[in-house]
Amino acid sequence: MKTKISELTELDIEYVKNNFPQNGVKFCADQLNVKRSVLDNLIYKKLKLKLSKEIKNKILYRNKENFLNTNYVYNVEADQFINIQKKEVAYILGLIWADGYLYKFKNKKKSIVALSIIKEDMDDLLNIFKKTGKWTISSRNRKNRKPITTLSTSNSNIVNFLISKSYVSKSIDSACEILKSIPEDLKLYWFRGLFDGDGCLYIDRQNRITVSIASSYDQDWTYIKNLFNELNIIYCVYQTITKNGKSSIICIKNKDGCKKFLDYIYSGIENDQIGLTRKYQKYKNTNFIKKNNQYN
Repeated sequence: MKTKISELTELDIEYVKNNFPQNGVKFCADQLNVKRSVLDNLIYKKLKLKLSKEIKNKILYRNKENFLNTNYVYNVEADQFINIQKKEVAYILGLIWADGYLYKFKNKKKSIVALSIIKEDMDDLLNIFKKTGKWTISSRNRKNRKPITTLSTSNSNIVNFLISKSYVSKSIDSACEILKSIPEDLKLYWFRGLFDGDGCLYIDRQNRITVSIASSYDQDWTYIKNLFNELNIIYCVYQTITKNGKSSIICIKNKDGCKKFLDYIYSGIENDQIGLTRKYQKYKNTNFIKKNNQYN
């Protein structure tokens, strides 16, 4: 195996130039029998080559073996998150899109997916996570604030998959890619998880109802707009800048639209028991019957 750049021939370098843009560094290293770090230095420092986001995602998802390491038994197995067939998994993926985060340690062969929410909400959701494996649980108390519980699992296969589905750039990118991986009958659970994390059902003193989902200022709302259009829901998007920061909200301000969306995400919840009880109870106790003076 070649372990120095000086050991590479002109043909080796030409091969890298021709193959790296479509196949990535690992493919080139395997084909040329070269140490990965040698090609990293050649490609990124000397040749200044880069992979497009599209090609990077294709390389990650080209073969399931890119994600699954069958020689190691994880506390939370990745296959259920890659080949999505469980309601619980679809829900967790929506919740992670809202409140989760990923870590990839450069100097360690370790990748973590984690989720932090207030303790009382996490207590309500623990049974859902337990059905997918053994998650690491930690808690912390913050002065004058509610206690926080964090669930995490170290699994490079799950992390690599989520990276390929825009979970690292989820504050600006659309969730269209992950939704393509979820069967049609399970998508409502993803949106239920999203709503439990970032959604709000608000009723003012005049009994006017608003459903909203909040995110960063530059969020691409395509995935939500697609759903609202399918359900024939009128919506609006607001971008705001204050001294506390910038944000974006997509919301429904008519009772019919609010009811359609909430009916969709809460379909079957009495049987599956997946989701935050407090948000479901608020939906259940909401009066969606219009009064004569109710605005549209």
